[in-house]
Amino acid sequence: MRHFWPSAIACALSMAFASALAALLFRAGLAAPAILALLAGAVAFMMLVGRIRALCRVVAGFAAAIEAGDTTVSFDLGSPSTALGRTAAVMSRLLVSSRRRALELETRKLYYDRILRVLTHEMRNSLTPVISIAADMERRAGEYSKADIAEAASVIRGEGEGMRRFLESYYELTHLPEPEPEAIGAREFAENLRRLVEPQLRERGMEAGVVEYVVAKDMEMTVDTALLTRAVVNLVRNALDAVAGAGEPKVTVSVAGVPPETRITVADNGPGLPQAVAASLFQPFVTTKEGGAGIGLCLSRQIARAHGGDLTIRSTPRGVTATIIL
Repeated sequence: MRHFWPSAIACALSMAFASALAALLFRAGLAAPAILALLAGAVAFMMLVGRIRALCRVVAGFAAAIEAGDTTVSFDLGSPSTALGRTAAVMSRLLVSSRRRALELETRKLYYDRILRVLTHEMRNSLTPVISIAADMERRAGEYSKADIAEAASVIRGEGEGMRRFLESYYELTHLPEPEPEAIGAREFAENLRRLVEPQLRERGMEAGVVEYVVAKDMEMTVDTALLTRAVVNLVRNALDAVAGAGEPKVTVSVAGVPPETRITVADNGPGLPQAVAASLFQPFVTTKEGGAGIGLCLSRQIARAHGGDLTIRSTPRGVTATIIL
């Protein structure tokens, strides 16, 4: 279909020429040549109809591909400078968009399937000992001493607290509010971050100088300060855990960028990430930390994406660099 218009115009001109020639020949009394000219015009007409039908089949194929979810079809109707070429480009973009949406839906389905499996697993793990203890207390009610009852209650409470913490983490992950951006200076943002990180340093017995802040001068940011601060604190917390065993621990937080882009980097000099861990960094509820919820990185990336940006992690044997680009 690349040469639809040239061939269609050629067919139309051929029809016009054949019709005019046939009229002249009939007027001159040359019936046989006139009939041949009319036949030539009819052939040109049939060719034109064929080209139009082929174009209709292309459009019908596009509609059928959309209906069937087949995004592998491509369309080439000539130069983008022509109307048909521009139409083909739009059709191809629609299919690419449809393919992207289908991939996003499949990825989201796998994501929530995983969350559902983890939820089921955690709730079963928490409920099983509770049900077992309750059943045993019901069956041997008279044999339980005060100490036994206290111990059973402690186990039930511990399992219940664990389930509550897990469900709160799930709620936090699935009910992230929409960002409400506002202008804030990069230095003010870094100062707020410093105040929130100081308790993390004290908990780990680290000095304030372990975390260094590098901020672009007079830089302005338009972000949801509370959400973005939360995302960066998660990254700093991970970095502090990573450098806990280092001889000279160092975490560098830098805020830079040329408006409207904002780039926030958290780099540490820890040992880097094991390959097995790196493969599942952003999967929710996956953690190597004792008592960890496994939502920190996932939540930070959601916050970055809610701002129209993203979070990337680069690991080397000399440390990990987490970068939020908005």
